[in-house]
Amino acid sequence: MVSKSISNVVILYFSVLLLTNASCNCSKDCTAIYYKFELPVRIFPDTDTLQLGDSLTIIIDESNSFVELQSGTLVPFKRAANLGSAISFGKRDLTNGSFEYAANDFDFTLIKGKESKVENRSLYRAYLFAEENNRYRFHLVIKPKKPGLYQMVFSNSNNTYRESAPCDKANFTINLKETSHNRHLLGYTGEDLPGGDFYFVVK
Repeated sequence: MVSKSISNVVILYFSVLLLTNASCNCSKDCTAIYYKFELPVRIFPDTDTLQLGDSLTIIIDESNSFVELQSGTLVPFKRAANLGSAISFGKRDLTNGSFEYAANDFDFTLIKGKESKVENRSLYRAYLFAEENNRYRFHLVIKPKKPGLYQMVFSNSNNTYRESAPCDKANFTINLKETSHNRHLLGYTGEDLPGGDFYFVVK
């Protein structure tokens, strides 16, 4: 009788141990970044001067499989839950050279993607990118309402995860591609240096 009780306890112990291990992947660090990708964005036109009434078109149209920057391997990254960017806008103060918040100096027409709520709409707008036909797509048209020297900066998409694998996080660096930064407007060189910054004058 005692032997049977001990046997039942041992069976119960190993059953609990098995279920615990099956429901927990304790070796997975859900705070770590497992992938680093680059996501290109294009701006049309990329000339350094616009007239009031002109508009700028922002386009992202990329495959949902990306080359991982450290390993060089191609990684499918479908159904990202939070892939997007916050786009900040600044207007150059000619008296001191600083940039003032200027997102409200533009009209925005979102064609592809989803707008997210932001805390400071005078500084930036935030968007999630759409996924269709195995591609991530974003299409935004902005039209300036006031003259001035402006900067537009795309934030990276950090801690991005897929719905199917919430622990496998990735950082996306968003850089301009086939687009001039127009950094000469601020007296800067290094036009070929990667970045998500764009400058233009509105007259």
